Amino acid sequence: MFFHQSLRARGLSQPTLIISDAHSGLRAAIQHCFVGVTWQRCVFHFLSNIVEIIPRKGSLEARAKLKAIFQAPTAEHARRLKEDFEASVAD
Repeated sequence: MFFHQSLRARGLSQPTLIISDAHSGLRAAIQHCFVGVTWQRCVFHFLSNIVEIIPRKGSLEARAKLKAIFQAPTAEHARRLKEDFEASVAD
């Protein structure tokens, strides 16, 4: 929490969005120091968490599909890629 308090002390008022990993202590500190701020999970950490549970052997295709979801040009395209990814790893 000291980090967030130091940001306030240096002049940061109320941010509109904070992006971080999903560590529960970090999220609690953010909500304590910046009440009501919108929080979003960091895409890098989100992808890292998913990749950690995918078996490494034979996972190149799954990893490529996962990466493509976040590079999709439209939300609809991303949804279709997500469905394809889910179907491919559900087997």
